[in-house]
Order: sequence, then structure tokens, then C-alpha cells
Amino acid sequence: MQSTSSRKLQNPSRILPFHAAFIIALLLPLHIAQGQVNTEAMRRDNLAPGLHHRIGIDLEFQDGNTNFLSFGAGYRLDLLAGDFSSFLITRYDRRSTGDVLSRNEGFAHLRFIYLLDSTFRPEVFAQKEFNDFILLRDRNLIGGGLRIRALALQDSSSRLTLFVGIGGIYETEDITTTPEERTRLFRSTNYISLQAKLGPILTGTLTGYYQIAPSRAEDFRVLAEGELSMRISDVFSFNLTTRYRYDNLPPAGLEKFDFRISNGVGVAF
Repeated sequence: MQSTSSRKLQNPSRILPFHAAFIIALLLPLHIAQGQVNTEAMRRDNLAPGLHHRIGIDLEFQDGNTNFLSFGAGYRLDLLAGDFSSFLITRYDRRSTGDVLSRNEGFAHLRFIYLLDSTFRPEVFAQKEFNDFILLRDRNLIGGGLRIRALALQDSSSRLTLFVGIGGIYETEDITTTPEERTRLFRSTNYISLQAKLGPILTGTLTGYYQIAPSRAEDFRVLAEGELSMRISDVFSFNLTTRYRYDNLPPAGLEKFDFRISNGVGVAF
């Protein structure tokens, strides 16, 4: 059995010229946007065999003209054994604004991946999600697909990798509108993901998703997300994330898009 490390595609050319462009592209949504869950940003493709845990917590408070308290926490478990890997990701966020009732969102995502060769990786996954902000009472899905490594450049300290994914999901959703909406349908899910290690302390990811229901061409979603992580030590890291989400058929009374910027501290052990 070929080890994971021996399968890395080595390239003698350095990728330092990509660094500035990558960081600019990562932060670009901060300037172009004013106002589905991305698991690509949380992938870890170069872990050592065994179990790995990661916990993240972030807190935001504002008082004065605008009053709110926001709390978020997440946990990730990775298992790597030979050509097989899997991960479990959970996340919970709670936001309270003045006297308004708190709003909550959260999800759990479980994925199994098989390293067929250096290019192709079949995978299956399941997910559960709720989100008061978009009136999503409950969302469940199960699916699978093929993850393709389209580009890999690497030197002694840096790495640039491009992945393309194609697949399908069966999805159920309960929306808290009046009357309540329920959907049960199949969606095509596709993504492109650019991942980079920028020297010894910086890593980043840019991801774009496109999901569409073949039976309803007007029912599609787009998700674009960027994440930049700065390693402070072997245990602690500082994380900055931007996310833009577009739903062409949102529940009644909701905008078609959402935009978010967040930062926090991660703990790995």
C-alpha cells in the first residue's frame, strides 16, 4: 500500500509568487459584498495517520446604537488510516440582540473519503443543520460524489492545491414560514476549492459551491467562502473567514443573499 506522503505531487518551482494574489483574493469579498455549509474550508489533507481533534470558540459583543452578543463554538474530529479518511464537524452559533429572542444555527457533518489514487477520491457524507436566521427548522441530507485533484504545486515550505468536486445529494428541508414549507428533492452539488499553505504559519482556502435541483432549474444556490488561518503556536491559531451565500428561491420574506465576516481563535491537540 502506497503511503499518503509518497503520493504528494512534488514540483521544483516555488509558489511564492502566488502568495500576494492569494491573500488579496481571499480578502476581496470584504470589499464587494455588503450584507449551505462549507466543509471544504475545514478539510485537512496532510495530517499524520491517527486521530486529530480541533476546538474553536469565538465571542463578539457590541453595545451602544446596536446591541448584540454573539457566541460560536465548533469541534472537529479527523481519522486517517492508510487510504481511508473520515471527519466529523460540528458547529453552533447563538446571537442575542437587545430584547429580541436569541437566534441559533448549527450543523453536524460526517464524511468518509477513499484515496483511490493521487487524483481521484470517492466520498460519501451526511449532514444535519438548523438556522433560525434563514427560517430553517431542520435540514437533512445524504450524498456522495467524486473529488478530483486538478492541480498540485509544492516546495519545501509552501503548497498550492486545486480540487474540483461533482456529486449529488438527497435533501429534506422544513422551513418555518406560514404555512410551513417542506421540500424533498435531489440536488446536484458541485464545487471548486483552492487550498494553500503560505510558508510556515499561514494557510488559506477559497471555495465556491453551486447546487441546483434538476427538476426545478430556478432552484439553485451559490456559496463562496474564504478562510485565512495564522498559526500562533503548535496549539493556537487565529482565523479569519468571509462567506457569501445566495439562494435564488429563499423562503418568503427573506433576502436572496447573506454575507458574513468572522474571526476567532482555534485550538488543536
